[in-house]
Amino acid sequence: MPVSNYETEFIAKLEQIIVSSGGSVPPMTGPTNFQLRSLELLDAINVAAGGSTNASSVAFTPAGNIAATNVQAAIAELDTEKTNAPVFSVYKNTAQSFSDVAFTLVTWDAEVRDTDNAFANNTFTVPANKGGLYYFQAKLTLGPNILRALIVLYKNGVEAVRLYDEYIDLDLLTAGGVGLLDLIPGDQITLYLLLDTANGGSASTMVSAPAQTFSQFSGFRLIA
Repeated sequence: MPVSNYETEFIAKLEQIIVSSGGSVPPMTGPTNFQLRSLELLDAINVAAGGSTNASSVAFTPAGNIAATNVQAAIAELDTEKTNAPVFSVYKNTAQSFSDVAFTLVTWDAEVRDTDNAFANNTFTVPANKGGLYYFQAKLTLGPNILRALIVLYKNGVEAVRLYDEYIDLDLLTAGGVGLLDLIPGDQITLYLLLDTANGGSASTMVSAPAQTFSQFSGFRLIA
């Protein structure tokens, strides 16, 4: 559910709490935003409850992707939902060899960022409560004698999105692309590479200083 729908549903729940407590929903006196309107409604809830209730003790019925059962926790959860986290970015510090015409898992040995500790063992795993539309980007520097390079995102061990697929004839190739995937908690994303070389032998990723600019993989959740 888009964040704008979360906000609309959350505001409606607060208004319902006010009415069910015998209070009146305050009018919007001017331009406002979600945070300010939430505070206005929380104040009204407090008044309706006789001035002795705080947000953490006001019950909230879970809705949408919000699992909290009190108003204070629901506000905190919604604020988390509005960020682009989780975010990860990794790269290669050492070269990796790839057999000819075989899909091979690309490995990563250096990390720039991993906000939710969701990237481990060359795999990104969608954390709990962090489902949604994700953006992924990868770039690999490869050589020598490359005839074809195919870079693929795998989802739960199955090919999901082809980021790059070209037939070429180069000693040195920088290949990459971007892809979008709609994911749920627990989904696992890995990057695979298939190479076809001119001599039927192996090829490898190239690494040089700064290593981060040669081969890297990153992703984050988009907010609709």
